Amino acid sequence: MISISLNQTESEKRLHRILYYVKFLRALILHCVLIVLAIALYMAFGITGLYPVAQDAINALRAQQSQSDSYILAICVTSLCLLFIAFFVWFYISIIRVKRKSLKIQSIVLWLFIPLIPFFYGRLRFSYNHLSPLFTILFAIYLAFIYWWATDLSIGLWKVSTSPDVYSFVATLDPRLTKGIWAHFNKLLDLPRTPLRTWRTGAAYLLSFGSYILLIASLMYFMTFGTVQGKLDQLYSACNPENMPLCAMHSSALAKHIGLWLIPAFIGARLAVLVQSSARKLSSLSVSEALGDSKRGYILYLRSFTADETVLPKPGLPLLSKVLSLRPFPVHIEEELFDVTDGYLPLIAVGRPGGSQELIGGLAYRDYLKDENWQTYVREKILGADSIVLLLNSTGGVLWELENVLSHSAFSKTVFLIDPRAKDNELWQNLTQRIIPMFAKAGVLAPDFQFAGHPIGFYFSRDGLVEIENTNWSATSYRTALSHYLSERARP
Repeated sequence: MISISLNQTESEKRLHRILYYVKFLRALILHCVLIVLAIALYMAFGITGLYPVAQDAINALRAQQSQSDSYILAICVTSLCLLFIAFFVWFYISIIRVKRKSLKIQSIVLWLFIPLIPFFYGRLRFSYNHLSPLFTILFAIYLAFIYWWATDLSIGLWKVSTSPDVYSFVATLDPRLTKGIWAHFNKLLDLPRTPLRTWRTGAAYLLSFGSYILLIASLMYFMTFGTVQGKLDQLYSACNPENMPLCAMHSSALAKHIGLWLIPAFIGARLAVLVQSSARKLSSLSVSEALGDSKRGYILYLRSFTADETVLPKPGLPLLSKVLSLRPFPVHIEEELFDVTDGYLPLIAVGRPGGSQELIGGLAYRDYLKDENWQTYVREKILGADSIVLLLNSTGGVLWELENVLSHSAFSKTVFLIDPRAKDNELWQNLTQRIIPMFAKAGVLAPDFQFAGHPIGFYFSRDGLVEIENTNWSATSYRTALSHYLSERARP
């Protein structure tokens, strides 16, 4: 048996540097769509206030002398938003498909944009000379943030374009792991992909969608410092020596209003993340509800019940990724595995006997069985599963599950992930001493087989045994390992 090593360590580090931007791009696309809708509602029905971040654009329309001028400006703003959407989609596709040439072009464009930032210094000088000091400070902080963000993004895009491997990027964001337009839409917005088959899943979806709108509005307000640049542009155009004292008073009021709402915007973004996390836990289904009809495929998750309490370490995120991270950490391993499979195939598992039988969303769909029935149930599910995820440790129940996977020749559709506690070398050695003889007995591996390294997981391909190496052993590491395996299985 040929052993192939697949090292995801370095690409995971580069993924963390750029992943926040991928999420931010998704938010920007929806933000532009909401601005276009807000303008359309205002022009058609005079409705305002539905999307506060679009208020500056609506105010600019109100300021026009004639209705025809308003329509022309609305068309210009809408066209600009659509252009931005196309530009953001190009960025997004370049990252998730690792288009190296496009990424290099985007990185260079950003480097060229950075020297243009002093163009705004004319606005800054105007504000310093004529407007409120507090307003000037807010705009200066905004300029410094833009400079930092553009520099960090340019470096991140270049690093992705020169990454020695692309496993983490392609596997984590692979569109093949989503089935149907509805699932694609929900994955794009980080919304639950659980089938809407009960009132709980429907309510959870609406709650999650509402919290995502709150997240976008709060995040955009916070990152643009209350759209301070748009407000300064309006003042720059409208102010003259005759009304400058009035402009200064108005800028002071604007600065106080922005400062007052920055903290609620930050809290709103964090609150929206927590609400989304809670909504996922509400969107629970039993195995029978998730599968619907018996013909639907599924992924079987086998593990020791003690693994349900194992918390994965928080990934080592760069500073800007920590600031803009939209995901609460730490997480359990099953949460990561479920999020990978959600919208692709249902992840099912056996519930802990004697434990709470409450169905919790965001985890594998469970069936709760009597002690005398669980082994028969697992055997049947092994045979019918489209794929299997087996979290290996040396407990008796897991070794029995491994024995049955091997005896039913299901090893070829199984990814064997290593229990995070086996990162410890002593536990790793003990585990390999238990499992290698079982693989050898089944004729899958040679009796003297030794792993080339200390993998986080492995699987069998047409070419041999693939060892997935990742020294980070983080939440992202397990997510990437499963994503890569399922992507390989989905390959035509």
